[in-house]
Amino acid sequence: MADEVVIRGAQTSDAEQLLSLMRQLEMETTTIAVDEALPDLTITEEAEQIDLINESPYDQIIVAELEGDLIGIVTLQAVLDESETAELGVGVVKELWNQGLGTALVDEALYWAQTVSQLRRIILTVYAENVAAVHVYQKLGFQTVWVKQEKGQRLIEMKIEY
Repeated sequence: MADEVVIRGAQTSDAEQLLSLMRQLEMETTTIAVDEALPDLTITEEAEQIDLINESPYDQIIVAELEGDLIGIVTLQAVLDESETAELGVGVVKELWNQGLGTALVDEALYWAQTVSQLRRIILTVYAENVAAVHVYQKLGFQTVWVKQEKGQRLIEMKIEY
């Protein structure tokens, strides 16, 4: 990848591209959870959500951009029944897998969580078969909380605390 990837917080002007990226990621992989409301979400509604998220000390959307196109995303979403806890989700367009973008996005989210947010804990769930992702999360400091079988898949919940 000769061109420079920019990793930054999502802006309201990203709403249309963000919706397109989420639809693309939903088609390219089964390892990302996408909001069920996505098909009905308008650009205006997405822009409003980005605004609300940017005001939150517990939620964040960070994007990776290449030549003006969004190519990756990491989200931190507050867990409603656990104070100071957010769930992390990350996705990168398939053609750019295994180039360090997911790691860079998660690293940036962790930096935001430690320096800007009011979060004390980040959790995530990953398929055990996604060995590369599990390795990245461990390398960045996540620890396994539990492993369980669900619908024929082994799931791992991981966490990092500050």
